[in-house]
Amino acid sequence: MLKGLPASGKSTYARDLVEDSPYCIRINKDDLRAMCYGTWTAKREKFILKMRDAMIEAALESGLS
Repeated sequence: MLKGLPASGKSTYARDLVEDSPYCIRINKDDLRAMCYGTWTAKREKFILKMRDAMIEAALESGLS
């Protein structure tokens, strides 16, 4: 899990990590928001968090990191 300041290189690092490892995946709330809604609103965030958590759980159950 990566956490840090905006524009600190987290996304770039994560993309490179996924590209270099067959067992790593990248789950990104910004990408989920864009995929589902296009924009962010507070009332929609609960669904995004549920979807993120379900994806993480499925990944771990599948042996992914």
